[in-house]
Amino acid sequence: KRGLYVVYKFIRELNWVLFLIPFSVLLFRYDRSTLLLALIFLGQIAYTVYVGGDAWEHKGGANRYIAIAIPLFFVLFVHSLEQIIQSLLARVKENRSLIVFLANLGFVTVILVSMLNFNFLLQSQHSIKRMLLVMQPNFVEGNKEYLRIAHAVEKITTPQAKVAVVTAGVIPYFSERTAVDLLGKNDAYIAHQPSHIPPNLADFRPGHMKWDYDYSIGELKPDMVLQLWGDTSTAKAYLDKYYTVVVVDDLELSARTDSPEILWENVDSIP
Repeated sequence: KRGLYVVYKFIRELNWVLFLIPFSVLLFRYDRSTLLLALIFLGQIAYTVYVGGDAWEHKGGANRYIAIAIPLFFVLFVHSLEQIIQSLLARVKENRSLIVFLANLGFVTVILVSMLNFNFLLQSQHSIKRMLLVMQPNFVEGNKEYLRIAHAVEKITTPQAKVAVVTAGVIPYFSERTAVDLLGKNDAYIAHQPSHIPPNLADFRPGHMKWDYDYSIGELKPDMVLQLWGDTSTAKAYLDKYYTVVVVDDLELSARTDSPEILWENVDSIP
């Protein structure tokens, strides 16, 4: 259900007419190579439905599963417009030079307007600035923050330390510490647990619906807990009892009080 919901939102924001244009080429040129391009793109749409969409649909645009096939969509889009124009020009007998000029002008205009529409994500006022590369993309600031956390972890832990994270990418990579993945993408135990399904379909975020703090914090006992997700009441009970809040480079992080892997002398302060 959620997969169908996000695909509907994607096509609606893209514009139904612009979405259908690439497939109109099959009316003019039905061959195996063109059909293959269309089927690959539609296959990614079907996969998105199957897996329930992505976790960042609220940002708009093509999600990670659709994005890899978007170049094929654009190839078909331009090719379809060309076929439509050629079909119309074939019917023109008089004032052909003027009609060809107007057709080419219309072709370029439609392409430019479509580019603006394709990049206008959820009516964001910043979408065009990002398209023109005068404003940084989404998530850059978040990744900067994760990098700060990684450097802080590197500063106050030994290489043998384990850290509990939600965003199990930038922080483990740059801190070079073993990570406890609270959401279970790298943890078979969490991955096989039932999901915490929200009542609202729009709040469902694939890959972010499984956690078990009794296991990830209570049993695995990470040396640091850097992030939390979802219902944090169980996690906070462990943090209050077994962890100390420390300040490192203006970041407040939770370090296990009895951990030998914490370099307490490098902690800036303890609130």
